[in-house]
Amino acid sequence: MSGRSLEDVFDEIGVGRWQVSFQLISAIAHVVMAVQIAGPTLFNAPVAFRCFYTDNNNNNNSTYYDSQCLSDTTSHLPNLTEVFIKSSKYVAYPKVTDVNNHVEARLASCPYVQYDQSVFFNTFMTSFDLICERENVRPLFQFLFSVGVVHSGPIGGAISARYGSRRVVCIYGSRRVVLGGNVMLVLSVVVMLASPSYQLVILARFVAGLCNFTLAPLAYSLAFETIPQANRNVWGMLMGTPFSLTMVVLAGLGYLLRTWRLTLFIGASPSLILIPLAYLTVDSPRWLVQHGRGEEAARALYRAAHAHKVTLSPTSHATLQGLIGKGKGMEGRGNGDDREVIKEEKNGNKNKEEEEEEKKSMLEKGEEKKRDKVEKEEGLVMIEAVEKKRDVVGEKMERYVVGERMERDVVGERMEKRDVVGERMERDVVGERDVVGEGIKDKLEPLRLYLTSPGMRVIFLVMPVVWLMQSTLYIGLVLNANNFSSSNPFLYVCLSGLMDGSALLIATPINRLLGRRRMLCGCYLTSATLLMLELAVPYELAWLKWMLVMIGFFLSAAAYQVSFLFVPELLPTTIRSAGFGFISTMGTVGFILAPLVTDILAPYGWWVANFAFGVAGLVAGLLVPIMPETNGLPLPETLQDVEDRWRRQMEARRRWWKGGSCCSGERGKGCSMVDL
Repeated sequence: MSGRSLEDVFDEIGVGRWQVSFQLISAIAHVVMAVQIAGPTLFNAPVAFRCFYTDNNNNNNSTYYDSQCLSDTTSHLPNLTEVFIKSSKYVAYPKVTDVNNHVEARLASCPYVQYDQSVFFNTFMTSFDLICERENVRPLFQFLFSVGVVHSGPIGGAISARYGSRRVVCIYGSRRVVLGGNVMLVLSVVVMLASPSYQLVILARFVAGLCNFTLAPLAYSLAFETIPQANRNVWGMLMGTPFSLTMVVLAGLGYLLRTWRLTLFIGASPSLILIPLAYLTVDSPRWLVQHGRGEEAARALYRAAHAHKVTLSPTSHATLQGLIGKGKGMEGRGNGDDREVIKEEKNGNKNKEEEEEEKKSMLEKGEEKKRDKVEKEEGLVMIEAVEKKRDVVGEKMERYVVGERMERDVVGERMEKRDVVGERMERDVVGERDVVGEGIKDKLEPLRLYLTSPGMRVIFLVMPVVWLMQSTLYIGLVLNANNFSSSNPFLYVCLSGLMDGSALLIATPINRLLGRRRMLCGCYLTSATLLMLELAVPYELAWLKWMLVMIGFFLSAAAYQVSFLFVPELLPTTIRSAGFGFISTMGTVGFILAPLVTDILAPYGWWVANFAFGVAGLVAGLLVPIMPETNGLPLPETLQDVEDRWRRQMEARRRWWKGGSCCSGERGKGCSMVDL
C-alpha cells in the first residue's frame, strides 16, 4: 500500500474526538517538561545572604545581604568526587535558627548565615546551604538534568521504534519496559521532594531528565502522526501551547508560594494523569502499518471514522480492507505453522519411544556378547599360560615387540586426534568470526544506506547542528532569568511564557505562507541580531533591554516549535521516531551548554550570555537553507520518498541558479517554495 493512499484515509477522517486522547497525552507531557525546564529558574535561584561567625549580630564582618563570605574561599568547578564521596557536607541538617533568623551553615567561611527572604522563602540553595565553598556545586542541579536529557533521545527513539509510542508514555503492554517513562519521572520527583541529601536530589534530576525527554518527543510524535496533512500546519504548531501556558502558570505559582517544594509538587502532579489516559489510546496507525500490523491499523482507522461520523469513500474502504486481508493472511499462516509444530511434536514423541525400545534390545544383546567374550577370554588365558611355560623367552620378546608397536600406534593416534581437533577448532573460530562479522554488517547496513543516500546524509549532518544551536539559544534565554533580572524572576518567566505562546499563534499562519526554511532562517538571524544589540543598550534604558530580549525570545520560541514540525516531515516513517531521537540528542547537548553559560561563564562578564546565545542563533540561521522544503508535501514513508524529494528540489535549485526558472519562464517565475 502506498503512503499516498493511507494519507487519503487520514484526510477523509479529519480531526475530531478520536485524536483527543493523543493530544491530551502530548499536552500533559509538555506541561511536565515545562516544569522541569523552566522550574530551576525558581527552584534553584540564587538568594542573597549574610554571614556571621556566631549567632550574635555584633561580631560579623559583612554588610547586610552582600553575599560575601567571612574568609577567602577558592573558587573551583564542581568536584563530583567531593560531592558524592564526602556526602556529609551536602546533607540538609535540621536547621538551627535563632530569634534573629540565623541558620547554622556549618561552613568554615560562613558558620552562621541569614538569607534574604524578600524574593524566595526557600530554594535548593538555601535548603542545602550552597554558598561560599559550596557555591560551585549549585550548577550540578541543572547540569545532571541536562546529562539525562542527552541520553534520553536515542533511548526514547529506539524504544518507540521497537515497541510503539504508547508503551513508552506509560506502563502498557510489555511490562518489561516498566520503570521507564512516566513512573520513573514520578518517583524522581518524590525523591527530590523528600530526600534530605543533595546527592540524591541531583541524581533524581538526572533520572527526571532521562525520563521526561524520553516521554515528550514520543508523545508529540504519537499525536503528530494522527493529524491529516491538511491540518498538520495548525495542529503541529498549537501542540506546543501547553508548554507556554505552563510557564505562565508556573511563574504565578512561584510568586504566590515562594517555596520550591510545594511549587514542584503542584507542577509535576499532572504526570499522574498519564497512566490511566494512555490505556484509552492506540498506537499510531502509521507505525502499525510499517511494522506489519495492518489489521490493527485498519480497525483503529475504522473506529476513527465512526467516531467522526464519516463515511469512507470506496477507495479508502478498499485500502483498509487490503490491510485487513494481509493481516488475516498472516494470521492463517501463523495457525498453519502451529498445526505443523504440533504434528512435529507428535512425530517426535513416537520416534523417541522407538529409540528407547531399540536401546533396550541393544543392551540385552550387549550383555550376551559380554558373557561370551568373558568365556573366550578365560580359555585364551589358560592356553597362554601353557605357552608361557614352554617358551618364556620367546613370549617376552614378542611382548616387547608388540608393546613397542602399540606405543607407536598410540602416539600416532594421539597426534592424529590433536591434528583433527586443531583443524575443527580453527574452523569453529573462523565460523564464529564470520557469523559475528555478518551480524555487524547486518546492523550497520541501514546506517550505510542512510549515509550513502544524499538526501538522508544531508539531513543527519545538518539538522543535529541546527538543533544544538537552537536548543542553546532557546533554553539559555529561559535559564537566564536570574542573571537578567535577579529582583523579579517571576516576571521574566511569565513574559517568556507569554512570548512563547504568542509566537506559536502568530507563527502558525506565517509558517504556512513562508514555509519551514524561510521561517526558521528569518527567526534565527533576527533573534541573534536583537541579542547582540541588547549589549549596546545602557542600563538606564531598562525597558528597551527588556523589549529586545523578549522579542529575541519570541522569535527563538517560534523557530523552536517550527523545528518540531520540520524534522518529522524530513524523515521517513520507517525511522521517524529513531531519527527524531538521534537529531534531538544533539539538540539536547544544548541543554548542557546553556546552564554552563548562565551559571558558570556569565558571572565573569555581563555580556557573555547574550553574546553566546546570539552566536548560536547566527549559526543555526545560516545552516537551515541547506535543507529541503517540506511545506505542503505528504510525509515520506520510505527512504526512496526522501531521495525523490531531494533530487527534485536539487534539480529545481540548479535550474534557478543557472538563470532560468525551476519550472518554466524567466528566472524565479513559476517556482514555488516547495520546488526550491
